[in-house]
Amino acid sequence: MSRQIAAYTPNDYRLIRQAASPAQTPFGPIDVDDDVWTWRNTLNLKESTANYFDELKSLILLFDRGNTLATTTTDWLTAVSNAVTAAELKALNEFVSDVGATVLAKIVRFNPFVGTNATARTTPLIGASTDTLVATPTWTTTLGYTLNGTSQYVTSGVAVSGIGTGIGGLGVYYSAGLTAANQTLIGAKDSVNGNFSIDTLSTGPETRGYFGGTANFTTVATVLTAQTDHYLHIERTGATALEYYSDGASGNTQATSTSVTSANDNIYVGARNNDGTADAFTAGSVGCYCLTNGTLSDANVLTLSTAVNNLMGRLGRR
Repeated sequence: MSRQIAAYTPNDYRLIRQAASPAQTPFGPIDVDDDVWTWRNTLNLKESTANYFDELKSLILLFDRGNTLATTTTDWLTAVSNAVTAAELKALNEFVSDVGATVLAKIVRFNPFVGTNATARTTPLIGASTDTLVATPTWTTTLGYTLNGTSQYVTSGVAVSGIGTGIGGLGVYYSAGLTAANQTLIGAKDSVNGNFSIDTLSTGPETRGYFGGTANFTTVATVLTAQTDHYLHIERTGATALEYYSDGASGNTQATSTSVTSANDNIYVGARNNDGTADAFTAGSVGCYCLTNGTLSDANVLTLSTAVNNLMGRLGRR
């Protein structure tokens, strides 16, 4: 059996493929096989009125792939009580597939800020506990969280010590508004163990990555506005090397100190956790962030960056 779910126009018709019902006309209701609809109801998926047909198409495509989800996706879906659209669910599942098992195993935390309520958006796709929104950043589907640069930020549930001492990394995707100096896109600092962060500099239009103090940094001299709509990632690949990547391309490799002691302060997104006090607030929109605790090779970072950018594109943030 199949059921009628909506009237559609000839333009809508080009977006939708029926899963099973053989008869269709471009001017009448569209039929979707009952099995698809049952699966949709089992997952409690909802379609937004603004993007109904694209989301319905995503639901059908998911079902056609065997209506199976990766374990990572299923666990997140359970954690957020199915508060996600079909389009978002499809995008997340494809991200997990794009990343692959090798890189996935080295991700401590990844949050793309998706879902139909704030609880879902602050529940990471990968990682335990939930993020905390401070001063209520504004969320939209096409940008993620937009921060005001003065008081708003996101607190992750991970301290610097959770991403490793000798090796590890952190990354962030900014989709709009990154223009000002003296801002921290993501990170933490303590007076003893130094910075673990990606910052914008006061001395020029660059961004700089730190991993354990002022001796351990790497800078990319790229105009700030050109760093938006890109996934930025720093990776301490060993005792003496720190790499800075933009969209998976290594922009700079810096020799670093062999002495790094991890801080115990939680990592903030859109601000710096400075010994427990937020400062260096970032204005702009952040689409996701990622924390890793194992050495990622250049190829691994490229895989991760490509997967992030594909996800941001599927969410309309790129």
